[in-house]
Amino acid sequence: QIVTYPFGCVYTHVITLVVKKGNFLVVPDAFTPNDDALNDTFRPLAKGLKNVQLSIYDTWGSLLYFEEGTVLRGWDGKIKGMQAENGNYYCKVTAQTFYNTIVNINHPFVLIK
Repeated sequence: QIVTYPFGCVYTHVITLVVKKGNFLVVPDAFTPNDDALNDTFRPLAKGLKNVQLSIYDTWGSLLYFEEGTVLRGWDGKIKGMQAENGNYYCKVTAQTFYNTIVNINHPFVLIK
């Protein structure tokens, strides 16, 4: 904005606007389900998204866990009540934006005991 006063003085004021997409989705690379209250569940961090779906698969592609909602509890590292083994797993996260655009993330991660 530039303002020029009657006696020739000029005042300039600049404002910078940062426009972001309004949502984000972050998926962790590892988690440690050892009941120490730190990283005990595997879940994505989502903001500005709805209908978030989390699917967890083992190395052979078997579905181990599925959850859907706006706020997710996350996978506790158990398969049929038993602790899963250390190793590599795979997740698929799907969510919907305010404008009903679908966001997909396919991401490997590590379970560490």
